[in-house]
Amino acid sequence: MISRRHFLAAAASAAAVSALPTSGAETKWKPKYILGSCMFGETDVHEIIPEVHKIGATAIDIWPRVHGNQREQLDEMGEDAFRTLLEKHDVSLGCITQYKLGPFGLKDEMQLARRFGCPVIVTGAKGPKGLSGSELKAAVGVFAEQMKPHLEIAEETGVTIAIENHGGNLMDSADALRYLMDLRSSENLGVALAPYHVEQDPEM
Repeated sequence: MISRRHFLAAAASAAAVSALPTSGAETKWKPKYILGSCMFGETDVHEIIPEVHKIGATAIDIWPRVHGNQREQLDEMGEDAFRTLLEKHDVSLGCITQYKLGPFGLKDEMQLARRFGCPVIVTGAKGPKGLSGSELKAAVGVFAEQMKPHLEIAEETGVTIAIENHGGNLMDSADALRYLMDLRSSENLGVALAPYHVEQDPEM
């Protein structure tokens, strides 16, 4: 049985796939699966990468501590060795999850993502919690404004910063996610939808 934390991590990884590029607008949409390294704890990345294709995925989402340590492993082994490992197993780096760095600390991480052709970085939002209505919309607007300089880098590097919805966070409701999409200054800001955290309202 997987833990609640790992379930949520997997949900975030799966949702982030929606930001991965498709081959063309005219093709029929179908999901693209990605394997979250957090599902393996601190297992050596050499053991994880060969598992990607076994679940029907083509890409991996690497996580840092505390949910995993594969992001740290990348630094330890070096980019060239990590790239060689990916190529050996025909796997791409599809996502980097970085809650620790937060949405305003991703400058260097976006450059790393560009070097690997990684299209998505998942992180959380910053701002007050427990808001609704006009107060929530205003707070999301402030966050969207704060993201502008970071989104300029995202556009330069070809990265989508995907914000996960999460309880006890600015992005804790469907309204917050809608406001974010309405107020964003760039399409390089997206949502990493974690269904587990969406309000459990039967009328929604």
